[in-house]
Amino acid sequence: LFLLLSRNLIKFYFERRQDQPGARFQTKLILAFVGFSLIPTVLLAVVASGLLNRSIASWFNVQVENSLGRSLDVAQMYYQKTREHSLILAKDLGRTLSDKGKEAGTASLFSPSRVQQVVRPKIQAFQVSGLEVFNPEGDRVFRYLRSGLSVKSFPWIGQTVLAQKAPNLSFTMIRPAQKGDVILAVAPITVSGNAKDPGRVVIYQVIS
Repeated sequence: LFLLLSRNLIKFYFERRQDQPGARFQTKLILAFVGFSLIPTVLLAVVASGLLNRSIASWFNVQVENSLGRSLDVAQMYYQKTREHSLILAKDLGRTLSDKGKEAGTASLFSPSRVQQVVRPKIQAFQVSGLEVFNPEGDRVFRYLRSGLSVKSFPWIGQTVLAQKAPNLSFTMIRPAQKGDVILAVAPITVSGNAKDPGRVVIYQVIS
């Protein structure tokens, strides 16, 4: 449209300079053409601009913000419940292993076969993503990973985290994983009254 109007206006300009017959009539035609072309175009631009502004405003209206806020609240609640559930399980396993240690002794308790015998039923019941058990010396004596997860890509960071925390603490933390986040829950395994240097159980729950 712009090129067509420009061509006619330039042609009209040179014809007026040459004072050709019919130039005034052609002037009226060109002005009418310009009016019929520009007025609908301007109206269309105004209407389109209004619709676009209303559409953009609707993206950020109160209802959308409330929906996003509720979704965030649900996600935070899910993370918090998962942390609480994982810590309860870690403490339960820690107490169970502590009780078994009183019966069997420290050396017998932290044998892989003994740990597996105690831990396996609870793992299957609570469907954890992963689990590690460390003896008082900080050596891993047992590891479990849920079927379908890759051992190589799984974030086994329990040993690193334990080296940075006091040995008798129960706690949870969230760390980024390759796909989503992983929640760690740690609880001590106290045997023979040695609360200062206990073994520890680490629960992993992957959230993707």
